[in-house]
Amino acid sequence: MFCGDTLFSAGAGKLLGGTPEQFSESILKLRHLPNTLKFYSAHEYTVDNLRFAQKVDPYNAQLKQRLSETNIKYPSIYTQSQSTLELEIATNPFLRFDSPDIKSQLLKRGAKDSPASLFAVLRAWKDEFDTAPNLI
Repeated sequence: MFCGDTLFSAGAGKLLGGTPEQFSESILKLRHLPNTLKFYSAHEYTVDNLRFAQKVDPYNAQLKQRLSETNIKYPSIYTQSQSTLELEIATNPFLRFDSPDIKSQLLKRGAKDSPASLFAVLRAWKDEFDTAPNLI
Protein backbone atom coordinates (compact mmCIF):
# COMPACT_ATOMS: atom_id res chain seq x y z
CA MET A 1 0.00 0.00 0.00
CA PHE A 2 1.37 3.39 -1.01
CA CYS A 3 -0.64 5.70 1.20
CA GLY A 4 0.99 9.07 0.59
CA ASP A 5 0.55 11.41 3.54
CA THR A 6 -2.58 9.71 4.91
CA LEU A 7 -0.85 7.14 7.06
CA PHE A 8 2.73 6.85 8.27
CA SER A 9 4.61 4.11 10.03
CA ALA A 10 3.17 4.37 13.57
CA GLY A 11 1.43 7.66 12.75
CA ALA A 12 -0.83 9.63 10.42
CA GLY A 13 -0.65 12.79 8.39
CA LYS A 14 -1.64 16.23 9.57
CA LEU A 15 -5.05 17.66 8.81
CA LEU A 16 -3.77 20.05 6.16
CA GLY A 17 -6.64 19.47 3.75
CA GLY A 18 -10.01 17.86 4.14
CA THR A 19 -11.95 17.39 7.33
CA PRO A 20 -11.62 15.16 10.39
CA GLU A 21 -14.66 13.29 9.09
CA GLN A 22 -12.96 12.51 5.77
CA PHE A 23 -9.69 11.58 7.42
CA SER A 24 -11.26 9.27 10.02
CA GLU A 25 -13.36 7.60 7.31
CA SER A 26 -10.21 6.96 5.26
CA ILE A 27 -8.41 5.47 8.26
CA LEU A 28 -11.37 3.21 9.05
CA LYS A 29 -11.40 1.98 5.44
CA LEU A 30 -7.68 1.16 5.59
CA ARG A 31 -8.27 -1.12 8.59
CA HIS A 32 -10.36 -3.42 6.38
CA LEU A 33 -7.58 -4.12 3.89
CA PRO A 34 -5.67 -7.44 4.17
CA ASN A 35 -3.35 -7.60 7.20
CA THR A 36 -0.48 -8.91 5.07
CA LEU A 37 -0.51 -5.79 2.92
CA LYS A 38 2.97 -4.24 2.84
CA PHE A 39 3.01 -0.65 3.92
CA TYR A 40 4.99 2.23 2.37
CA SER A 41 4.56 5.79 3.64
CA ALA A 42 5.64 9.01 1.98
CA HIS A 43 7.99 10.16 4.76
CA GLU A 44 10.01 8.48 7.50
CA TYR A 45 8.92 9.50 11.01
CA THR A 46 8.76 6.06 12.63
CA VAL A 47 10.84 6.68 15.77
CA ASP A 48 9.08 9.94 16.67
CA ASN A 49 5.70 8.38 15.90
CA LEU A 50 6.48 5.36 18.09
CA ARG A 51 7.45 7.63 21.00
CA PHE A 52 4.14 9.42 20.71
CA ALA A 53 2.27 6.13 20.33
CA GLN A 54 3.80 4.90 23.57
CA LYS A 55 2.48 8.00 25.34
CA VAL A 56 -1.02 7.36 23.95
CA ASP A 57 -1.00 3.57 24.41
CA PRO A 58 1.45 2.88 27.28
CA TYR A 59 0.28 -0.66 28.05
CA ASN A 60 0.51 -2.00 24.49
CA ALA A 61 3.13 -4.79 24.67
CA GLN A 62 3.51 -5.04 20.88
CA LEU A 63 4.16 -1.32 20.71
CA LYS A 64 6.84 -1.52 23.43
CA GLN A 65 8.51 -4.36 21.55
CA ARG A 66 8.34 -2.48 18.24
CA LEU A 67 9.89 0.61 19.80
CA SER A 68 12.72 -1.40 21.36
CA GLU A 69 13.44 -3.18 18.06
CA THR A 70 13.27 -0.12 15.81
CA ASN A 71 16.69 1.12 14.79
CA ILE A 72 16.58 3.55 11.90
CA LYS A 73 19.70 5.26 10.62
CA TYR A 74 18.90 8.65 9.14
CA PRO A 75 19.16 9.51 6.34
CA SER A 76 18.44 6.15 4.77
CA ILE A 77 16.96 5.07 1.50
CA TYR A 78 14.40 2.32 1.95
CA THR A 79 13.94 -0.26 -0.76
CA GLN A 80 11.55 -2.45 1.23
CA SER A 81 8.27 -1.79 2.96
CA GLN A 82 8.38 -0.05 6.31
CA SER A 83 5.75 -2.25 7.88
CA THR A 84 2.67 -4.36 7.29
CA LEU A 85 -0.89 -3.29 7.85
CA GLU A 86 -1.14 -5.92 10.60
CA LEU A 87 1.73 -4.34 12.55
CA GLU A 88 0.28 -0.88 12.01
CA ILE A 89 -3.14 -1.95 13.28
CA ALA A 90 -1.49 -3.40 16.38
CA THR A 91 0.79 -0.46 17.17
CA ASN A 92 -0.35 2.70 15.38
CA PRO A 93 -2.74 4.73 17.57
CA PHE A 94 -4.21 6.43 14.50
CA LEU A 95 -5.50 3.07 13.31
CA ARG A 96 -6.81 2.37 16.82
CA PHE A 97 -8.27 5.75 17.82
CA ASP A 98 -11.59 4.09 18.69
CA SER A 99 -10.14 1.23 20.76
CA PRO A 100 -11.26 1.37 24.42
CA ASP A 101 -7.87 2.29 25.94
CA ILE A 102 -7.12 5.06 23.48
CA LYS A 103 -10.70 6.27 23.24
CA SER A 104 -10.93 6.79 27.02
CA GLN A 105 -7.86 9.03 26.94
CA LEU A 106 -9.23 11.01 24.01
CA LEU A 107 -12.59 11.49 25.73
CA LYS A 108 -10.71 12.87 28.77
CA ARG A 109 -8.97 15.30 26.41
CA GLY A 110 -12.34 16.62 25.23
CA ALA A 111 -13.23 14.39 22.29
CA LYS A 112 -16.85 13.57 21.53
CA ASP A 113 -17.81 9.95 20.98
CA SER A 114 -17.57 10.06 17.19
CA PRO A 115 -14.82 8.85 14.85
CA ALA A 116 -14.15 12.36 13.52
CA SER A 117 -13.84 13.91 16.97
CA LEU A 118 -11.69 11.08 18.34
CA PHE A 119 -9.37 11.31 15.35
CA ALA A 120 -9.18 15.13 15.50
CA VAL A 121 -8.28 15.13 19.20
CA LEU A 122 -5.62 12.44 18.66
CA ARG A 123 -4.13 14.42 15.76
CA ALA A 124 -4.13 17.62 17.85
CA TRP A 125 -2.38 15.72 20.66
CA LYS A 126 0.29 14.57 18.21
CA ASP A 127 0.70 18.16 16.96
CA GLU A 128 1.26 19.28 20.58
CA PHE A 129 3.76 16.45 21.07
CA ASP A 130 5.67 17.52 17.96
CA THR A 131 6.00 21.11 19.16
CA ALA A 132 6.84 20.34 22.81
CA PRO A 133 10.44 20.93 23.89
CA ASN A 134 12.55 17.80 23.73
CA LEU A 135 13.43 17.26 27.40
CA ILE A 136 16.14 14.74 28.11
